[in-house]
Amino acid sequence: MMNKSVRYIKRNGLFLSACFVSMISLFSSCKKTTNDVGISVLNTDQLLQIGGVDTFSLTTYTVKEDSLPTDNQSFAVLGSCHDPVMGIFNASFYSQFGLVGTTSFNSGDVAVVDSVVLALDYAGSFGKMDPLTFQVFEIGSPIENRDYYKHETIAPINGNLADPSSATQTPDVLRDVIIDGDTLDPQLRIKLVNSFGQQLINDAVSGNTAFTSDANFKNYFKGIRVDVQQTNPAVGEGGILYLDLNKNATKLTVYYKLNGGTETVALDLQIEDDCYDFNHVDINQTGYKPNDILTNPSIGQTSFYAQAFTSRGFVGFPGISNLKKSTVIQNALLELPIEHHPLSVYYPSLLITAAYKLDNGELVGFKTASYNSTRKSYTFDLRDYFQDVVAGKEENRGIYINTTFYFSSSADRIVFNGPETTNKLKPKLVVKYTEF
Repeated sequence: MMNKSVRYIKRNGLFLSACFVSMISLFSSCKKTTNDVGISVLNTDQLLQIGGVDTFSLTTYTVKEDSLPTDNQSFAVLGSCHDPVMGIFNASFYSQFGLVGTTSFNSGDVAVVDSVVLALDYAGSFGKMDPLTFQVFEIGSPIENRDYYKHETIAPINGNLADPSSATQTPDVLRDVIIDGDTLDPQLRIKLVNSFGQQLINDAVSGNTAFTSDANFKNYFKGIRVDVQQTNPAVGEGGILYLDLNKNATKLTVYYKLNGGTETVALDLQIEDDCYDFNHVDINQTGYKPNDILTNPSIGQTSFYAQAFTSRGFVGFPGISNLKKSTVIQNALLELPIEHHPLSVYYPSLLITAAYKLDNGELVGFKTASYNSTRKSYTFDLRDYFQDVVAGKEENRGIYINTTFYFSSSADRIVFNGPETTNKLKPKLVVKYTEF
């Protein structure tokens, strides 16, 4: 699900022959949904190595972002991670469940619960897959049809429902699971205490009207909060799970036997299209460089950051405003190198997005860039954007860089090299243009 606060568009433009070449150092940060089609027809490596006159001043830093909704996103996030660069990232989620069909019991029926399982389909992970102790709580208030933000919570009405025998697990996001002879995609399976399921079944058997319709059931069972017990892992430890709540295999199932029989019956509760969910995230960056940049942006000239849920990178190039209005931009490639060791578990986003800001503060996403593991960088084709700036159609406010499309449903983070980095590769913008 896309970031609700960013509008995405696809920009079109002409590719012209070149007369002048300018190279500039710069920075970046933000989001988008379209591909850099133009780059595919360019010899990117050759163009980026062209020498030229550095006439543009560049600015890079990090911008804090706290106002993005986290409800009904592509993935639920769950876990705890102590990133040596970015700080401590704790994630949990809240979700409603719907009643699949209706239940029917006869007077005098006796149902005995065998087990209760919360199954959550994996969509990926971030960091190390260390053992995690999962906790599940029933919430006392409904999740409403409105925007929720990363700091919001809903109070539980009882203790931890996770069965101690199942609570601590080492997640395996790649291994399929076999359930009742069927091979299913990798999933997290948490057993819940039988007493929870027994209460549900007892109410159903007794004729509670909550089990006669989906709407009644959601008013009866408000939903759950899922989190982890570890909230302060050691530096370099911990990981974050991405969970697909939209998969049919993601469900809460109560298994029971009826009237002393041997056949196991299942009551399935699923996260349906009309169910609401949201991510809750706490990020502690006190004492870490990303937090320092927010109070002293000049530090961003050495390195700057983008992290899901909390910050975007910014790249500004005021010198572009000095180009004549009649200038025709033929090529404009922005390369943003990053700090990353190939063996690090904190891998960079496979895709980042760029956006510019309108007068009303709205961000308009307009470009994506894929990670080049050979060059350890991302490259944007900004030709059309600069042409609009030079022509006066857009203000030269710089661009904002986001980690992936999934800003509110991942733990992705990137450390970009700034123009004053001591690393070999510095950010640069290569522009070929003609002045008339």
